[in-house]
Amino acid sequence: MEAYYILEWLKETDNLDLLKCLDQIPKEKFSRPAITTNELAYKCLNRIEPPEEETPAPSDPCTFLDEKDKRCLIYEVRPFSCRILFSEKKCDEVGHAVVSPVLFTINSALLQVVEHIDSGGLFANMIDMLVFLGDKKNLDEYFRDDALQSSNGFLRNRAIPGFIIPPEHEHKTLSVLNKLYNSEVGDSTFRDVIMGTGSK
Repeated sequence: MEAYYILEWLKETDNLDLLKCLDQIPKEKFSRPAITTNELAYKCLNRIEPPEEETPAPSDPCTFLDEKDKRCLIYEVRPFSCRILFSEKKCDEVGHAVVSPVLFTINSALLQVVEHIDSGGLFANMIDMLVFLGDKKNLDEYFRDDALQSSNGFLRNRAIPGFIIPPEHEHKTLSVLNKLYNSEVGDSTFRDVIMGTGSK
């Protein structure tokens, strides 16, 4: 869902040339998820050991980062995982993001909601997905749905099986989720829309 949104924006703004450099990135430079966020929640809730994730090699700066100006070239349509990254310290000073544990829990819950919205869609590394859907044939197949059951090693998104929230983060996390779920979307609430019970 997010890759499609980014591709549409790149077309509308005549920036499709940004996709060309994605093919040049060595595959060992980014990780491929072994499990979706909601599948991980399902396994944890049912005490099933999740699969091991690849440990990616140290990565280069994001392809969509203008290194000269230090700005995101797709900021308006950046993926949700970028939108929720709030570091308490400048990443280039400490070498990584510093995220409070409660914010990490809230962000994980919100990523579950994003996956739920695209239940049945594909889950993958964003670079893989953009390269894949950048090919018109693959994009057409994607819209025919069943044709891509396990295409390219991508995973299938799934609905939320439940949230993994430590007791000490419960109050703040549920407060955020309640605000989101009760926010108005047209004549419905966000909860009704994602559960398919909203007005048409």
